[in-house]
Amino acid sequence: MRFSICVPVYNVENFIEECVHSILIQTFNDFEVIFINDGSTDESLQRLKKICQKDKRIKIINKKNEGLLWARRDAIKIASGEYVLFIDSDDKYPHEHVLKYLNDYIQKYNRPDLILFNRLEFSSDGIKNSNPFYNYVKLFEKEDLKEIRYQFITRNYFNAMFLKCIKREILQSDDTNYKIHNPQMAEDIAQSIYMFDKSKSILYIPDVFYLYRINPNSITNAPLAIDKLERKMVRKLFSILLESIEKWGLQSYKNDVFKKYYEKTYLFYITRIMELLNSKVDKELISNIVKYNWFNEDNLFLNNQQTLKQAKLRRGDHYLILSIIKKDEKYFLKGYRAKRKDKRILSIKKYFKRIITRG
Repeated sequence: MRFSICVPVYNVENFIEECVHSILIQTFNDFEVIFINDGSTDESLQRLKKICQKDKRIKIINKKNEGLLWARRDAIKIASGEYVLFIDSDDKYPHEHVLKYLNDYIQKYNRPDLILFNRLEFSSDGIKNSNPFYNYVKLFEKEDLKEIRYQFITRNYFNAMFLKCIKREILQSDDTNYKIHNPQMAEDIAQSIYMFDKSKSILYIPDVFYLYRINPNSITNAPLAIDKLERKMVRKLFSILLESIEKWGLQSYKNDVFKKYYEKTYLFYITRIMELLNSKVDKELISNIVKYNWFNEDNLFLNNQQTLKQAKLRRGDHYLILSIIKKDEKYFLKGYRAKRKDKRILSIKKYFKRIITRG
């Protein structure tokens, strides 16, 4: 069998039929589809069973909710195709020849380990164009692998799992302990590191083989309570990236890794802190935010004024965040002076100062 298509499913009752249809109409039919129902609480599973009940190429696994990474890992365990593809259950393929064209590339370029391709974004407003990273087909082997690995560690373009077609044997040999950091943000980067490390030939093609749905209600865009924030942090990911660039002979690009980590993670921290602070004037919430250990030994390099300035915060918010991270009253006072017309800050001034001072 040529392809195994892995589809995590979670509360997508309004979109699952489109996704399934785009797979089953493929003209190249040497494939299987593995749907992992990740504890959906809507009608996703029922609709999926109804659509797929007569197609022998389809497997449906029902499991408790653990998140996207673990749903994919469960699908990989039982995949039997030579290559594995991933598609999110609210997305779809753009046409019926995706698998045929992929198979043509596989044969033409002597079965590369990893294939990267392009996408378009779509919503109810229509389709948004996405420029390819390269405007031409390019095969990376031997010394050329440094180039594509460099692009991966310094840009977001090659992160997405759903823009990859990877040999099953590579995925199933991945013994990374993902429970170390259990990412629920940047899980695609975490899984992709192993692929880029073990692939000896990587083919990039500019063809659009994926339609990505813009969904404002996705997990990525949802505000988080502080008790869920720790599970979103990917502190260990930075260490893994550094280990990888040493192995790949890219030591001179450490600063580029810092930049990517900053963009993907540090801004996420700051955005969530501000969301939590702005949610309501709640003494317990504020206390938890101020006391929380936002940084540890894996990312202390970010704990400085310069990176905060790069976040382009307003002056008052800049010092407010800095006071929380550094647990330093002087920064809070600077932030307070800049935001003293803000009734929210006025109402928590004494309480905030007391928490910071006492730690």
